Amino acid sequence: MFKWLKNRAEKRQNAKNLFLLASEQSLHPHFYHAYQVTDSVLGRYEMLCIHICLVLERLRHEDNEKQISELLTEILVEELELHYKEAAPKDASETEKINKLIAGFYERSADYQKGLRLGKKQKIMKALSHHIFQSMNSGDERSNDLSNYMIAVHNYLNSVPFHDIETANFTFVEP
Repeated sequence: MFKWLKNRAEKRQNAKNLFLLASEQSLHPHFYHAYQVTDSVLGRYEMLCIHICLVLERLRHEDNEKQISELLTEILVEELELHYKEAAPKDASETEKINKLIAGFYERSADYQKGLRLGKKQKIMKALSHHIFQSMNSGDERSNDLSNYMIAVHNYLNSVPFHDIETANFTFVEP
């Protein structure tokens, strides 16, 4: 029993390290300057969603990824709850707002992963235009640049050995 608990604690720490790595990358100034993502709480949320989605997409290729994927998603939810409660005024709709952010992550993740899995840059651009730039113009240069970045990261992560992914022993591609 203690071995199982130790293994789970180790996997949770790995998931936390993955979250921190994705979180750190999502704050890279290039996204907010060159790609013109709004430098705000919502803009940072969007970039975090992208990076967590990219890691989850890489993890899905592994037989033993389910636990770390679940833990990574669990940590994301915990962090969203923690940070939103700190930033938002206390009111009855707080839980509803947090649930919308969580649902938003799942929606974005599904949209981005669909484009990545199909190798359809246009699908990724459309999702980026909708979610990040609130635009219906998926031919926008910002969406093009950000989708190129996502595809580069996706390809890079697929070349990184699973152990290095699981232990967060890698760096993201520079934007």
